[in-house]
Amino acid sequence: MTQRNHAILFRLLAQAFTYPDATFVAQLQKTISAIDLNTLDNPRCALPGFITATNQLKEIPLEHLQAEHTRLFISAYPHLPCPPYESAYREGTLLGNSAAAVDRIYREHRIVVSGEDVDHAAVELEFMAFLLTVGDDDAMTDAASFFETHLLAWMPKFAADIQQASKLNFFRETGILLGAFLENMRLEFSAAQGEIYV
Repeated sequence: MTQRNHAILFRLLAQAFTYPDATFVAQLQKTISAIDLNTLDNPRCALPGFITATNQLKEIPLEHLQAEHTRLFISAYPHLPCPPYESAYREGTLLGNSAAAVDRIYREHRIVVSGEDVDHAAVELEFMAFLLTVGDDDAMTDAASFFETHLLAWMPKFAADIQQASKLNFFRETGILLGAFLENMRLEFSAAQGEIYV
């Protein structure tokens, strides 16, 4: 899989964790259309199931999609099944040390994220897409470090929780894609041994 595809897939996953509005499906499909499908030769790739689930969203009322997003990621009784924040998973609180750490990293790249969203899944995934898009050696080193120190520290569990808790196929497939992509990237970063892409 190419570096460009990596960046697009991080961006696609970031979009999948934003609150669904009337343009949600069209934006996902636009991002999917930018992926070079000819390079997806990894048998563990979960993208086809995600694409199918995205296309099926046209048949689901927007309010149902919004309700499931809210139940999984924003508010649910008696507890939120999948809080989309690194601090929530690693420290059991919002805006903890993890949030402060990623905020410092963003600011090193002249990126400012305000409020609770600093360690939101969508923001961290979008930041990975940004680093891979920059593409120079420093950015690649930063991407590998951010991936290992932050994403791998909580997102595999987050992905598994989504798969278990979701009542909609779209979010279940999002969890499957996130989990598979994290593992693929872990293997690629590990195999690179100092050279992220060759």
